[in-house]
Amino acid sequence: MKRCNQILLLLALLLIFSNCSILNLNDLEEKKAETATIVINLGGANSRSVWPPNDNMLNDINYEIILLCKEETKTLTAKGGNAISISVSGGYWNVIVNAIYDNVRYATGSNGVDVKAGQRNPVNLTMRQISTLTSIAEISQYLSVQTGGNTANNPVSLQAEIDLGVMTAAGSGWRQLLDAIAASNKFVALDLTFCAMNGTVFIPDLTIDLPGKARIVSLVLPDAARSISEGMNQEDSSFRYFHSLKDCTGRTIAQIGKFAFASCISLVSVSFPMTAIIDISAFNRCFNLASVSFPAITSIGYLAFQECTSLLSISIPATTSGIEGSFYACTSLASFDIIGTGPLSTVESGKALVRNNTELLAYPTASDGITLPNITAIGPFALADAGLTSASFPAVISIGRNAFDRCVALTSANFPAVNNIGAFVFSRCASLTSVSFPRAANIAEGAFGECASLASFNLTGTGSLSTIEGAKILVRNNTELLAYPTASGNINLPNITIISSFVFEGCSGLMGVDFPEATEIGFWAFSDCLSLAVVKLPKAAYINRGAFSGCASLNTIELGAAPPKLGEILFGHSSAPQSPQNVTVRFPAGATGYGSAPTDTTTQNWGNAFRGMGWDGSNYLTGEVNSNISLSFVTY
Repeated sequence: MKRCNQILLLLALLLIFSNCSILNLNDLEEKKAETATIVINLGGANSRSVWPPNDNMLNDINYEIILLCKEETKTLTAKGGNAISISVSGGYWNVIVNAIYDNVRYATGSNGVDVKAGQRNPVNLTMRQISTLTSIAEISQYLSVQTGGNTANNPVSLQAEIDLGVMTAAGSGWRQLLDAIAASNKFVALDLTFCAMNGTVFIPDLTIDLPGKARIVSLVLPDAARSISEGMNQEDSSFRYFHSLKDCTGRTIAQIGKFAFASCISLVSVSFPMTAIIDISAFNRCFNLASVSFPAITSIGYLAFQECTSLLSISIPATTSGIEGSFYACTSLASFDIIGTGPLSTVESGKALVRNNTELLAYPTASDGITLPNITAIGPFALADAGLTSASFPAVISIGRNAFDRCVALTSANFPAVNNIGAFVFSRCASLTSVSFPRAANIAEGAFGECASLASFNLTGTGSLSTIEGAKILVRNNTELLAYPTASGNINLPNITIISSFVFEGCSGLMGVDFPEATEIGFWAFSDCLSLAVVKLPKAAYINRGAFSGCASLNTIELGAAPPKLGEILFGHSSAPQSPQNVTVRFPAGATGYGSAPTDTTTQNWGNAFRGMGWDGSNYLTGEVNSNISLSFVTY
């Protein structure tokens, strides 16, 4: 019995050690699968094509090697030879190799490789010889003897290796460089690859118009830079004043700030092999941008490529996030090339970008009539500016803001299952005559603004929505006015208590309105009603911001005994093109709180609040008083 127990114990121990061995082997196999090898060819007689220039140099060349992958960086050195192998993790890597000969940088090259785990991944480099200028004096002397550079079509190649310093500071290396370029009166192809700089953010400095900026035709950013600074807005971009810039590259740039290249209308191509994040409106309105390369991108921001009308195709990884209105009005973008696997894919022969096979993110070249039965959500600006004539989405339950904005050829749209219609979805669809959706749908502000031909809302099922005036008017709960895009002449709607935002925007034929029960008037409710002369709102308690902006013919507004609260800039900004306009405010005799008509633009009173200052019922706000508007107070 004792011997049997010993045998059983021995078998148990063998089983335990056997399992441990199996587990260890599995761990090793998993570890092996996670790692990979990058193989870099550094020359040698049997493998090179043009590098190095001769075999005698081979053993005297030292190499600086930089490998970049998202947040990970590897640096090492090597001596001349055939090839080296480097262990890395899987993912997209950018490989940078600098060749140093006789203690001077002699050549450089870079290339990206999508590293596959568990295998050897060769990277092929094309080295280019460099000859950098290391001082402003050398740069000035060099430019002074160049015969080219008289036009942007034949720029002088300029390779600088200076310290750019604090780029926004007076006297910085960057400003001195720009001054030297301006003084030469030459157009240049500027290579800053080996320039030092303060920090890692490349800041072109949008605050100052230095003439040298307009002389830069192509730009290679420093390896020291990891990001590009953000601009202020669409007009004040980071590269404002770079009026001749056609090409820009940066092999170490990980992030491009918002509005960085916005409105750079000369820009034709960009290449950023390590950029992971493109921020909001980064390339907004780059009308001539035709070629882009972002193989490592992970996120594309809101309206990033808006109105890049020359962009024909783009390649992005299937795992890319963001993409809300990113390709709005890219009217030539007919090919999305999706790399690898992930949530992104394409339909319509690569013309339409979708997420999870059900969410339409972008279809900028959509034309004629389309029906997409598998789409359940339409993203913001997904079809904006497209050449659609009709649209049917039988399974869509959600439509993002501005999804069909400015589809001027669209005549009909059908969404039998939709629950949510976002803000400005059909804004400026001038040819839209009818639209169909359920009575239970939620409708956001301005969904049908400036749809001057929309005379038929076709509602299905049950819910809070209904129509009046022969289906020309869309209302909620019979009292809230949501849309009346064909309004014209004089109208009287006695049952309406709430006028939603943007309801009458752009109704140029509307002449007079009477809402005897309306208490709340939404933002920009009557904006750009050019013929609107008389407005009657005897029970108005709150008139929101911009309600009468652009109402150039408005001369009479009738209010009630209690003065309403007022949003700011009710009549728009004084700076907008506008002739002097006298508006008579009528209120009941004996009403208190209106005071006297204003005689200046600074005094805090109800009249100036009405002209744009704003008033919350207790305190005056800080809005701009429109000096083009003069008021007269009359009782009735």
